[in-house]
Amino acid sequence: MQDTKIIFGTAAFIRNKIKGQEYVIRALAILKAKGITNIEYRLAGSGSPEKLVRLAESLGVSGQLKVYGALPHEEVFSWYDDLDVYIQPSFHETLGRSVVEAMSRGLPAACSRIGGMVEYASKDIMFGAGNVNEISVVMEKLMNPEVREREAVKSFRIAHEFSKDILDRRRGEFYSEFTGVKNW
Repeated sequence: MQDTKIIFGTAAFIRNKIKGQEYVIRALAILKAKGITNIEYRLAGSGSPEKLVRLAESLGVSGQLKVYGALPHEEVFSWYDDLDVYIQPSFHETLGRSVVEAMSRGLPAACSRIGGMVEYASKDIMFGAGNVNEISVVMEKLMNPEVREREAVKSFRIAHEFSKDILDRRRGEFYSEFTGVKNW
């Protein structure tokens, strides 16, 4: 497990307790105590990362944290493409757009068991919001390239269900059924 660096990433407002990035940083410390140090955690998003950077320093994992800050929209997908795993440790999400975006890039998407993510993300790599032990277990599981590949295939397949054509068709069917008007 120490041969290749695995890159996890979260795209969300930085330092917002609802987004839960601090718990991934705490999970890094648990994994480091087990001798697993070949993980890099990347953060993208607006906000103030100072508290997260200080937390990483205090836990001895600052070398594993990279903060990118806000990215221009045209750079977001290439940022996803440089990750091995997307992780969304939120306490509250509705749909979780960044999760679907990451899944559309063929990334395994490890998520909290909350909000809309429960409906589409893989149950095999979900964790309780704020549960550092569960987060570390999921991260360790995703160190395995076979698990990452299996989850990436699932992600890509599920993300396809969010394409504009499919969503438009579903909306039309719903409105037609709701209003009784055909071909809404």
